[in-house]
Amino acid sequence: MVGKIGTFFLATVVIATAVATLTVPAVAAGTGHSASFVKDGYPASFTQDEVRIRSAPRLNASILGLGYRDHQVTVWCVDVGDMVEDGDNRSLYWWRLTDRTTGAHGYSSLVYVYVDNPGVPDCS
Repeated sequence: MVGKIGTFFLATVVIATAVATLTVPAVAAGTGHSASFVKDGYPASFTQDEVRIRSAPRLNASILGLGYRDHQVTVWCVDVGDMVEDGDNRSLYWWRLTDRTTGAHGYSSLVYVYVDNPGVPDCS
């Protein structure tokens, strides 16, 4: 009887651990967003200097930092926000990102950030 209970207990622990692993999302380094889709984010770069990193994908959101071309950037996901226009470039899309050089976490317009990966997931 002890063998059957022990086996049942072990199987339950293994199954429970597997379910917990699948259902508890990891959080992307400091972003507050689920990282179950990508462990390390996507490498990116600012396309110009003094790119505003904002608290939300809105032009009136507070500025958390400034990004520069020589900064290391990680993009976590893409979100829809305010329209940003700069010359011929326009977009409603904003990257949720981390400026790894300064540690600033926030949003910057797709207009000012280059990501060489078309598979970046939505933030929602």
